[in-house]
Amino acid sequence: MTAFALIHSPLTGPSVWIPVSEALEQRGQHAVVPELVDSGDGRPFWEQHAASAAAAIDRALAGSTCLLVGHSGAGPLLPAIQAHLKIAVTGHLYVDAGLPGDGISRLDQMKSESPDWAEKLEHHLRGGGLFPEWTDRDLQALIPDPRRRRRTLAELRPRALDFFTEPIPGQGGLLPVPSGYLRFSAAYDVPAGQAEALGWPVVRLEAGHFHMLVRPGEVAVLLVEMLALLSA
Repeated sequence: MTAFALIHSPLTGPSVWIPVSEALEQRGQHAVVPELVDSGDGRPFWEQHAASAAAAIDRALAGSTCLLVGHSGAGPLLPAIQAHLKIAVTGHLYVDAGLPGDGISRLDQMKSESPDWAEKLEHHLRGGGLFPEWTDRDLQALIPDPRRRRRTLAELRPRALDFFTEPIPGQGGLLPVPSGYLRFSAAYDVPAGQAEALGWPVVRLEAGHFHMLVRPGEVAVLLVEMLALLSA
């Protein structure tokens, strides 16, 4: 059975996927939620994150296969994670996420998708600011459950300019795998459209960026349905 490897954004923590992983397990599926770790050892953030995620997935799913599922900022990391894995990857699923580029930075990707927002973010970061710096009030509408919201806030990982400007490699020499896209919010219309143009299956919801913390059962069903599509 193909397991789900649920990858959180480098800006958040693994708890954003825990309710969905539990919902998947209740449906007889196997899911793992690796943590992206960086230690300031001088290696690029993307490399540390890919290596730490792959090591955790290999430990948990030895002898199995997996579907890599990336939320938000984890999307561009999926090829790098695949390259580090020992187990086989059957597909990639992007959930309200950016798509892998060809050695471009996160900031460059934002400029192509949302120029006005990217300009404001770059100005903030070049002034010494960090992102994200969300408060409880900022996330109330997106994550109504107070416990889940507090946990998400506690795990936030605000990043400085160097995180957003480092180039991230694309597919490289990897063999292509089936890919799909789940679009939760209008902020990700551009990558959802790009995925559609590539012929990928795309599901659009009118929800919020953290919909997996609002309706985890619904998201779990969508993941299972997407796995079936990508495995056909």
